[in-house]
Amino acid sequence: MTSATRQEQGIDDTTTYFNDIGRYPVLDAEQEVELQKAIEAGLYAEELLTTHTPEQLEVLGYTVEELEWLAQDGKEAKERFINSNLRLVVSIARKYGRAALAFPDIIQEGNDGLIRAVEKFDYTKGYKFSTYATWWVRQAITRGIANTSRTVRIPVHANEDINRVLKARSDLDRQLGREAEPSDIAAELEVSEEKVVELLKIGMPPIMLDAPLGYDSGDTYYSVIEDAHVIDVEEEAVEKVSGLWTIAMQYLSPEEQYIFTRMMQDEATLDTLAKELGKTKNAVSQIRQEAFHRLKIVFGIIHHTESIGTVKHRPINLLYLYRDHLSKREIEILELLASGLKIAEVGKKLELHPSVITRRLAEIHARTQNIQFKPLEWV
Repeated sequence: MTSATRQEQGIDDTTTYFNDIGRYPVLDAEQEVELQKAIEAGLYAEELLTTHTPEQLEVLGYTVEELEWLAQDGKEAKERFINSNLRLVVSIARKYGRAALAFPDIIQEGNDGLIRAVEKFDYTKGYKFSTYATWWVRQAITRGIANTSRTVRIPVHANEDINRVLKARSDLDRQLGREAEPSDIAAELEVSEEKVVELLKIGMPPIMLDAPLGYDSGDTYYSVIEDAHVIDVEEEAVEKVSGLWTIAMQYLSPEEQYIFTRMMQDEATLDTLAKELGKTKNAVSQIRQEAFHRLKIVFGIIHHTESIGTVKHRPINLLYLYRDHLSKREIEILELLASGLKIAEVGKKLELHPSVITRRLAEIHARTQNIQFKPLEWV
């Protein structure tokens, strides 16, 4: 079914509804009182039937059949009362034709308000039902629009305040001949300027992030809105590198620090460094290689992360940081693991069962947990 067909179908249904409600005559004041009395009698009869036994009803002078008739008559009176005022709902609903809700839905919301008005109407007050019902119908329609017309639901009372602010702004725009400022609206409504600004912000329509910025633009709102929670990869990398560099300097001698700083930051060559330090090119290269190997161990660039039962031992920087606390055999095991061998391969090389190596690694892990190590001190 095409959209045009659906639209025609909607028009046909609305027309049929209008024809149906036109069959019910408008009530005069006397008929409204009679129907309301019948409704009240029916409600009273239903209550008696619910709370009393047939024997108790007989003592009160009622029969079950009589009360059931009164209850049914009350329901029919209520239905007639409602049907005779459906045109009142339509006349009120027409005023909301530009709302962000389909006209049939607006009518349905109004009908809910009409039913509530029939249930609450008190004929003893002396006013006409249409005067009383109009308030209930309008309230039901405005609340229905507020609850269903927005992507993000706003409380009804807040929506009413927003509508007041928007109406005041529209009126002031015409009166002042310019766009009304929040201070102008606040003075008109006798509220604080902060309250007006808050309501205007809440009342702003939601925007889809994938909506285009303009007719000729390929950009969307998503592409230009900054996400403050996203970590800048470049900044994070700089921070990590800076932190690692500071730590690295603690494990290098002054001479090694000088070589690394000049090569990493100033891009100095081995020839240049050899001249500055009064050493041969090979000597500088050897110093650099030894320092680099030490740093690889410290930072776990050469590492081994096999599971040891429920224990996950740390990178092989254990070998460097806790060397003074390790036995010769433990150092031998860690050095072989640092070279890239697996536990089974280390066991075969040292003629030890893999379970023995696993147990030794677990012992090293447990023993080094609370050892406080200090950076190397160079003289």
